[in-house]
Amino acid sequence: MKMKSLINTMFYILIDECSDFDKYQYLLNRLPCSKRQKIGTYRDDIDKKLSLFSDLLVRSYVCNLLHIDNSELAFAQNPYGKPMLLNYPFVKYNISHTRNAIIIAFSDDEIGVDIERIRSYDLGIARRFFSQNEYSYILDNNSHNRFVEIWTRKEAYVKWLGKGLYISLSSFDVFDTEISKGITTFYIGDYVISVCGIKDFKSDDVIVMNEEMAKQYIDSSIV
Repeated sequence: MKMKSLINTMFYILIDECSDFDKYQYLLNRLPCSKRQKIGTYRDDIDKKLSLFSDLLVRSYVCNLLHIDNSELAFAQNPYGKPMLLNYPFVKYNISHTRNAIIIAFSDDEIGVDIERIRSYDLGIARRFFSQNEYSYILDNNSHNRFVEIWTRKEAYVKWLGKGLYISLSSFDVFDTEISKGITTFYIGDYVISVCGIKDFKSDDVIVMNEEMAKQYIDSSIV
């Protein structure tokens, strides 16, 4: 697969619901012990696969980008839990996954991303976490899509800031000009994805993969 430049590169991976994690056991050896142990604590295969593929795709992309070996990568978290590369701090990335889908965004500047599946929602959640402006946007047509749009935009923004849910979602309005100009929201199938921090985002910046394609990419990138 031909790789693009670091700026504006995103992976979207659709993960199969089937319970077949056993066939990926060999991939665990490409992760550090602490990560293998964490994946082992998950009960459902889908959760194991979401974690496994998220981590390995980051490693695969960075190895390809920088022409380095997987063993050269070192990861850490900021005080609020946002992951980062220790030895290559100019590579910024962010991960989000929901049931059956992963989105990973890379940039040379701070970035935040969130993905959610379109589904019914509890209006009480909107009243609790959304500004009046955001709440009115949903009520205009009582749209499931609009609820998920607002939610993903909020999540992407706080992840871009690097503080996650240490910032109250009700403390800001994603329609504020200074906030909204840095966020792009788009749809892939039944999923809404919002990204904050990527400049001049275009839809063809997304590399779309199914589970098998992701496995082949990992196999070709790291051992």
